Amino acid sequence: MTGPVDTPPAVVVLERRRATLVTWCRKLLLGENGIECIHQARIGTRRFRTALRVAAPLLRDGVKRRPFKLTRQLGRDLGVVRDADVFLRHLARQRPAGNPGRAEALRFAREKLRRRREKGLSRLEPVVRQFMDGVGDGPDRAVVWPLAAVEEPGGPELPPVTVKGVLEPFMREVLAHRDAVVQRRDIAKSHLMRIGAKRMRYAIEILREVSSGTRKKQLGEGLRVCKQIQGDLGDIHDHDVWLAQFKKWRKTCGGGKKRRPLAGGLKYLARIERDRRDRYLDQFLGWWRLHEQEGALSRLQELCQDESHL
Repeated sequence: MTGPVDTPPAVVVLERRRATLVTWCRKLLLGENGIECIHQARIGTRRFRTALRVAAPLLRDGVKRRPFKLTRQLGRDLGVVRDADVFLRHLARQRPAGNPGRAEALRFAREKLRRRREKGLSRLEPVVRQFMDGVGDGPDRAVVWPLAAVEEPGGPELPPVTVKGVLEPFMREVLAHRDAVVQRRDIAKSHLMRIGAKRMRYAIEILREVSSGTRKKQLGEGLRVCKQIQGDLGDIHDHDVWLAQFKKWRKTCGGGKKRRPLAGGLKYLARIERDRRDRYLDQFLGWWRLHEQEGALSRLQELCQDESHL
């Protein structure tokens, strides 16, 4: 028999991500459900899921299935509360400018979002507890990260984890929707492009933790590019969501003379979101063209072809 297999770096990072998410979940169960705690817990679910994807080839078959499922559900329920928080913060900066209809529309929207947040929080606690029991420190914890390797002479070795293997799938997600967005053929694809950039960002964070020297520097540049894509396209997506929500509220607020100012105020707020979305899109496209010219995007694509092992 050989000695114990050293824990691969990707699995070490996976456990760090789990521990960080558990810390935020503990705070949620203690009643800390403010904006920052919800935000950090939601980011924690994304980072943990990405770490599961990266480490999956190193783990025994089926090991990641349950934690991935629990974390995905937790992320969705946190997202309901987080989205309401972001929308409320956005509305807090809006001013009715002395228009009664706009003032009524802002009150209407804020009240709807507060109720949505409260409803989301009421559904969140059992999901957090289920996650803690399955993946956290609860009595039913089932995850011990068993490795795929057999510790016997001549047994199979752990499969190599390469930079290319980790990043290339996410790069394909970004490039699959690039032309539709950059050429303005289908702006709705910006959401899918953002998801690819977001996943790549969290994967690069893992790679940077286990890298050094030149490669770590290259990963740092790639991380900045992915953050920019995720942030800019995230702003565009937020305004798309808010625009659709104002239109939906306008249709459901009812007719009649008494509701006319509210409908007019919601229409005005929708127009603001559309104009801002278009400005954000112009800014993103300008940034994209600049980085294409400077070669940052090409270098990111080259990085995704790196065959070196972690």
